[in-house]
Amino acid sequence: MTDAATLASAEAALAALDAAVAAKPGGEERSGQREMCAAVARALETGEHLLVEAPTGTGKSLAYGIAAALHATRDAGDEPAAVVVTTATKALQEQLCDEDLPFLQRASGLEFTFALLKGRSNYLCPSKLDDLASGAEPQSLLALTEREQSRGDALARVTEWAEQTDTGDRAELAVDVPDDIWQIVSISARECPGVGNCHAGERCFAERARARARAADIVVVNTSLYAAHLASGRQVLPEHDAVIVDEAHLVEDIVADAFSADVHGGRFRRLATEVQGICGRSQAVDALRLQADRIDTMVTELAADAAPRVPTYEGSVAEALVAARGSVVDAARVLREHKIEPGSPAASRKARASKAAQTLDADLGAMLDPQIADTHVAFVEREHDRETLLCSPIDVDSILAGTLFPNATVVATSATLAVGGRFDDAARRFGLAAEPEPQWTGLRVDSPFDFKTQAILYVPKHLPEPNDPAYRDAMAAELHELVTAAGGRTLALFTSWAAMRETADRCAALGGYDVLRQGDAPRRQLVDRLKTTADTGGVAVFATMGFWTGVDVAGVGLTLVTIDRIPFPRPNEPLHAARRQRAAARGTAPFEAVDLPRAAIQLAQGTGRLVRSRTDLGVVAVLDRRLATARYRTLLLETMAPFRRSVDGAEVRAFLREVTAEHPAQS
Repeated sequence: MTDAATLASAEAALAALDAAVAAKPGGEERSGQREMCAAVARALETGEHLLVEAPTGTGKSLAYGIAAALHATRDAGDEPAAVVVTTATKALQEQLCDEDLPFLQRASGLEFTFALLKGRSNYLCPSKLDDLASGAEPQSLLALTEREQSRGDALARVTEWAEQTDTGDRAELAVDVPDDIWQIVSISARECPGVGNCHAGERCFAERARARARAADIVVVNTSLYAAHLASGRQVLPEHDAVIVDEAHLVEDIVADAFSADVHGGRFRRLATEVQGICGRSQAVDALRLQADRIDTMVTELAADAAPRVPTYEGSVAEALVAARGSVVDAARVLREHKIEPGSPAASRKARASKAAQTLDADLGAMLDPQIADTHVAFVEREHDRETLLCSPIDVDSILAGTLFPNATVVATSATLAVGGRFDDAARRFGLAAEPEPQWTGLRVDSPFDFKTQAILYVPKHLPEPNDPAYRDAMAAELHELVTAAGGRTLALFTSWAAMRETADRCAALGGYDVLRQGDAPRRQLVDRLKTTADTGGVAVFATMGFWTGVDVAGVGLTLVTIDRIPFPRPNEPLHAARRQRAAARGTAPFEAVDLPRAAIQLAQGTGRLVRSRTDLGVVAVLDRRLATARYRTLLLETMAPFRRSVDGAEVRAFLREVTAEHPAQS
């Protein structure tokens, strides 16, 4: 690619950005946004991968949106020109499709199309709707709705909506629908047999969404779907030659999840129900249910043992998985031998059950493969009151190096991506350090905020160390004084549920403000309590890791953000334990290679909840003295925004009272 073409691409992107900014009410030129827009345009033109750290307030979605639109609408001959934009949160997907991209269409002078594409389970499945109408849906699920009238009402609302919707997108439902009800009328990728094997393929909402995506210049997806695209051998999304990954700091965990295998008794029971509904009761069906109980018992025992790694490819665990796999193979054989009229609804049910058996067999086979010992870790995870045996890749660098970077130009961006000002760690984890090393560039753009005048980073050096028995009492007392000085208006973040609940109870007992805990209400309602100025006086929201990212409360509603301790990974967390072992085997210090970079990014994300606009004022308090005393503190501080720093509690409380006095709560 010539230098002239690259320069022309950057200039065209900046011209379109200038037009968009001029058309935006209150729009203003931001140097960081311009720098990022030009850099993304150059990367898409040259094919060189780009890592961009763009702080909150940069306006990064407009910056990369313009560059993406220019690239996708260029004359590329027979080459794919579409750009995929991935983001980890629904809020940003909605912002892109409802606000940013429509605005760019109107204001930038660029003519382009876009589409939002979600995972298959987000759409109604017409085939399963037909099953429901004919009474062929497995009785275990229908019985659930009959036992609970509210569930029955929810199912009735969904079926009524199904006759009216054009998209089948769950997000369009006017009311929330419980997950168990939605599962009756939707299908996951691990069960869907494909449009060619489904009698209702012509009515498939998911396929219609994919068709819209194939016709679009820009396709917006979530990162989980893109990871599934990579795991499928790039079979899920339309052809594209560029991908922009927003919230890229979350990529590693999302890709690891997509390339994981999981086993629990529920998958066997569901398959047994499907096979019995199609073929009738048989020894194969009874064997599946027996293996379901045995798998659940084994997984419960493994969880009680609390071993960080489970050897799934040898010993008693392997014997149990081999037996379970045999029952799946037998069930698949029964399905194959059962004759059904092709093209009928019953044939679709058979195809779905066969696909479910196939994916379960594949997961069992992956766990039994001895070669996974060096690259994967198996462990038990408890989620939603269910224990599951998981087998996940320890690192995803080789996965991304083999599936992502050779096939598309990648722009990865986040408000927190560089560790200590350097991109080396991100490049290594993303697979950009693999041989032969891909060409990539790192860019940090300046924030439009003046952190040193807008906020104080407070670290109380007088508190005990977090592992000191006296820490919890002292930390809760310190937190209470800060929240009181702020008049509420607080987001208190914690590294564990137990610490959050205990501290919330202590502060609530001390009184003076309302304590709202994560789980007391939906996340959106808790955040709205902070956003609503009339209600924010005297409100403190206590939350865990789910609130460390994606909470955006600009204005006086949020004056204080606190973090109980530096968020180092738990020593017994299986994936991180395996990554530490691998780092040690490679001759690098596990703490510096694994724990410190991850804590730095997480801490930067949490502290980034405070300053969201040029007028925000307040305090970020990290209630962990190690941030002021430990030898490694420099890397953590350099990764965060450059707040003014203080260890003086009196100074900080006075500042909070001053801010509160200037912006009293409305009545």
